[in-house]
Amino acid sequence: MNWPLILLCVLSTLVATGCAEELMFFADDHYKAAGEPEFKASAVNPVLEPGTNSTLRITLENVGLVQELIPNKAGDAAEISVEAKEELHSVDADNITARLSGSGPVVVTSAPRVLASLPTGDVAQLDFNVTTGVGADGWYSLLLETEYEHQMDVKVSNSSSSSLYRPSNSSQKISILVQGPDRSLKVEGVVSDLYPGGNGTILAVIKNNGQDVARNCTARLMAVPPFRSSSERYSLGDLPPGQAVVARLTATVDGNAAIREYRLACEMVHDNQTVMVSLPVLLKKSPEPFPGSLVIAIPFLALIGGMALLWREKQKRSGRTFRRRKRWMGR
Repeated sequence: MNWPLILLCVLSTLVATGCAEELMFFADDHYKAAGEPEFKASAVNPVLEPGTNSTLRITLENVGLVQELIPNKAGDAAEISVEAKEELHSVDADNITARLSGSGPVVVTSAPRVLASLPTGDVAQLDFNVTTGVGADGWYSLLLETEYEHQMDVKVSNSSSSSLYRPSNSSQKISILVQGPDRSLKVEGVVSDLYPGGNGTILAVIKNNGQDVARNCTARLMAVPPFRSSSERYSLGDLPPGQAVVARLTATVDGNAAIREYRLACEMVHDNQTVMVSLPVLLKKSPEPFPGSLVIAIPFLALIGGMALLWREKQKRSGRTFRRRKRWMGR
């Protein structure tokens, strides 16, 4: 009886138990990878209006990692090399079905979405049709359930490989905010120095178009893959009507992000109420500083609101003086 081999198999099984997956070996296995797919999902447009039919876009990212490559037995060097490489695909997901379920007045009306595969490190976009009730208001949690298959083991013999697959599933909550259109805070302009694989700053000009002072304003970037951001809030202070201010928001971009325009959500809090504004962000191909003209334009944009407010006040005063003079001249 080959006791060393039996002991190795037992130890390998114990290691796999700690990884929450039972190891299964082919008879002539050389390696076994410990690891499986792991999904992270988030809403690209988490703000919906009540009483509407909308498309909710969700990014699904596979962040699975191979935790360990466990040797089993010696053999042909070429086969061992090929098998070790093929075992790394244990963290890739295949034949994926994603199903989104509504909550309360938020109803998902589209069928489950199907993906042929999602290798580790890749991101897919899933679009779901969502209906919100007329009386919907506030935060709601939707349930995203995924069923998929992933490779458990590989056997390489005579330059050909055979894979053993197993079904698996996962679920996670997706938070969305249902609120009516808020016209008080508006984004006047956005520039950034972000590029794939780097970190940088988003400069957003936020203007108060309302009639009242927005007190104790703070801004927080609601980043989704391929963007990442901390939960820190940027303080904007009190924002009088007609005035604009620049919010500086930091973010990190994944290296595999595509060069295109993205829509990010910015959570604005003032007077103990929360509103969401959309930030269009265009990625650059490489690290570049802010264009000089845009850097100059941002402060001017921030001053436009204040200048407009002063101009309106001046016009009001001028109008009152003119009417008084007219009445005096008519006496």
